[in-house]
Amino acid sequence: MAFVNTTITAVILVIVGLLSGVLGSVLGPIVNHHLRRREREEEREREIHRELRQMIEERLDDCGRLLGAAFRIHADVRFLRSSPLDAYNRSVARRLEESRDQPRRRWEPYRITDDTLSHLVEQLHDGLENLDTHLMSVITAEMDQWWAGVSEKEKSLREIERQVRLRLDELRW
Repeated sequence: MAFVNTTITAVILVIVGLLSGVLGSVLGPIVNHHLRRREREEEREREIHRELRQMIEERLDDCGRLLGAAFRIHADVRFLRSSPLDAYNRSVARRLEESRDQPRRRWEPYRITDDTLSHLVEQLHDGLENLDTHLMSVITAEMDQWWAGVSEKEKSLREIERQVRLRLDELRW
């Protein structure tokens, strides 16, 4: 009886071994294909996030450039006694010269799938446009009022910039 039980157990183990080998050889390539596909998808998603972060970083750099332009205009008018028009024109020429050799990514905020980041980036973009428009108003505005507007916009932009960077870090983009 013990011999029969041992034989039956051995036969069952051989059958299970053969089936597992067959299943392994059939399922192995399917599982490997699925894992490689998933890895490619994750890599593509990381690449998209890298591109979006670089696009957003360019806007954050624009924030610093515009604020620098505002400070230069203010210094030119206040301390060098330049006319507001000359100071503004020099500022625009300098910004154009600085950005001439820098390739720019196309601004595509609609590609940002995170709602919080998308909203913050929209605020940043609007704030940059407002500051750029405000810089031009130096030609007609009274200098103290113009500078107060720059200071107000700087605080707002710095806060938005901080929030954008924080969200980018949260998302690990």
